[in-house]
Amino acid sequence: MPVVSGSTSAMKQLHKAYHVVIATNRPLETQKSTIDWLKKHFEFHEFVNTREVSKDKLGLDILIDDNLNNVKMFASSGGRALLFSQPWNQNVEDKEFEELVRMKRIIRCENWKDVLKTLSLSKDRKGN
Repeated sequence: MPVVSGSTSAMKQLHKAYHVVIATNRPLETQKSTIDWLKKHFEFHEFVNTREVSKDKLGLDILIDDNLNNVKMFASSGGRALLFSQPWNQNVEDKEFEELVRMKRIIRCENWKDVLKTLSLSKDRKGN
């Protein structure tokens, strides 16, 4: 699987500033290969398979995800969610989603540079 542009350096910065938990719902039989691939490309503190517990129950403050339902559930439970833009989460017509965006509980990020900027970790930030 290819690495998303900007993700390796962004994860390195996030790892320095936050306790990074990789939470995924991948099949259990792929867990070892998933962890090996992640360790090869990224720095993180913990790995959690969410087959038995939803991401909003992990005690996290911030969620970065491309799944609209995960982001809505997390933000509705009090967390702050960054929705990583993908073709499958565009043109959303969902009142709950729109309200969570209005309340700034969900923030859409187009790329990893946007993620860092949103979390105020961007190297090219201009005093914002």
